[in-house]
Amino acid sequence: MTHSAGVGQSIEVLAPRSLMIAAVQTATGLAMLHLAVYLAYGNVANAIGAALIVAYVGLLATSWIAAERGRPRLAVLIAGAGLIGTAVGLAAFVPTTFGLVLVAPIVLVALAMTYVSRARLGGLAIASWLAGLGIAILIQVVPGLGPTAPPAVAAILRIVQAAVGLGLAIFLLWQFSSRLDAAMDRMAASNVALTDAQDTVKRMNRELRRQVQELELRNREATLVSHMGSLLEVSQNADEAYTVIERGARLLFAGLSGALLVLPPNRLVVEQVATWGKAPSGKRIYRPDDCWALRQGRLYVVDGRDAGPRCAHVASEPIAYMCIPMTAQGATLGVFHLSADGGEPEADGPAQGVVAGPSGTRPTGRAGGVDARLTEGARNLGLWVAELLALSLANFRLRETLHAQSTRDPLTGLFNRRYMEDSLERELYRAAREGGTLGIIMADLDHFKDFTDRSGHVAGDAVLRSLADLMSSNVRAEDIVCRYGGEEFTILLPNANLGETRQRAETLREAASGLVVSDSQRLTLSLGVAAYPGNGTSARELIEVADAALYTAKSSGRDRVVTAG
Repeated sequence: MTHSAGVGQSIEVLAPRSLMIAAVQTATGLAMLHLAVYLAYGNVANAIGAALIVAYVGLLATSWIAAERGRPRLAVLIAGAGLIGTAVGLAAFVPTTFGLVLVAPIVLVALAMTYVSRARLGGLAIASWLAGLGIAILIQVVPGLGPTAPPAVAAILRIVQAAVGLGLAIFLLWQFSSRLDAAMDRMAASNVALTDAQDTVKRMNRELRRQVQELELRNREATLVSHMGSLLEVSQNADEAYTVIERGARLLFAGLSGALLVLPPNRLVVEQVATWGKAPSGKRIYRPDDCWALRQGRLYVVDGRDAGPRCAHVASEPIAYMCIPMTAQGATLGVFHLSADGGEPEADGPAQGVVAGPSGTRPTGRAGGVDARLTEGARNLGLWVAELLALSLANFRLRETLHAQSTRDPLTGLFNRRYMEDSLERELYRAAREGGTLGIIMADLDHFKDFTDRSGHVAGDAVLRSLADLMSSNVRAEDIVCRYGGEEFTILLPNANLGETRQRAETLREAASGLVVSDSQRLTLSLGVAAYPGNGTSARELIEVADAALYTAKSSGRDRVVTAG
């Protein structure tokens, strides 16, 4: 059985010392008792007993020295062996002391308790008891092993020895209780350590749950941001993009309000194009200098009453807010604005007096106000979303520019011939699927070359732009006006039959006749009209038929409408 260097070593040293002190006291008392009997009655056996006990006291002194030198096992060995030898000698020469043979094994077991296991201790106790009992029986049954003491003295010795045996038994119980107390102390220490370990495990579990919730929240945010980015990539126009941003921000910043404000290409004003949460009470259109974030070109946060000047585009109420300038490809595209004024909580959102952010809630003294601070998580998420929106808006504007360049005529702003051909194929397919009609008008500006020869190409370009504006203002919203090339124009009219198409062409001719150009000159239009399905079923057929009708109008005197077929 091993012990630790601390508590275990102190128990090892304490046990032999305590037993030796008790043994010296008992032995001294017995020696004085046998010496007194010898002096009173002259019994030699008692003198021998006194001498044996004194010799055992000497062995105890040697055992004490071994214990002081840090060798407790040797001390127990010397004390235990001397005890057994003395007990056997006394039983042999002093018959009245044979009871010591039965007591000695008990003391030996007490000495050995600290150094052997429980199983070995039980075996040692039984073996020692049987050995002592055998020796005592041998001494009693073999005659002549010692003289008989007077009956009174023998009675006194038996009483004294019984008392000594009882005292040693009590000491043995005390030694056992000491070991039990030590074991209970170790158990209590183990319980304390177990409780500390359980508390540590609970703390780690709470921290782990918090981290798992944080990871789940970050994963949800990343998923929402990625989804919003993918929708922005496929948005066809600005309105679709702003709707995607508005819905995505409402999910990402639950409990907060905000707005997306963009700078148009002229950079003269900043316009609010998307909002979420509470409707902002500030301006919707303002000057760029009204926002401190645009002035500084970096994040601007007002998170307290004395945090700094407030932007002019923010309401006068004392609310915490931040403005993030959206910069991409070297250009500032707008401002991403967030404010802690309560927003629109979700179905199971936080109650009044709590501002919910992407990283949890923060109690406030009231709903909104400067006491409702933006959390660090909301700020970081806002920066991330603002960066994404800046890149997305820059790419969207670039796509719009490229699309306009590929589908629009740079001079008039009308759709170009390529877009007209694609649209014609699409509208013919739709008309065929739905059983509808499609009208087409081919228009040409009369005597345009003569006009440019007289007035110059700059004046000719101005006339083309004016005519483009006139055509755009005299057709339906679903009609498609295109510049076919030079001074020729094509108009597609979905769901219009031949008669309706001719009527629209007459309206355009009359409007164009009132168009006054430089030097009070008037220009006229010649127009050819065709319709699906009466004049053709393919794009090529319709264009050829309408173009043929146009040339018929020009060859017939111009300034007129000719219907195909």
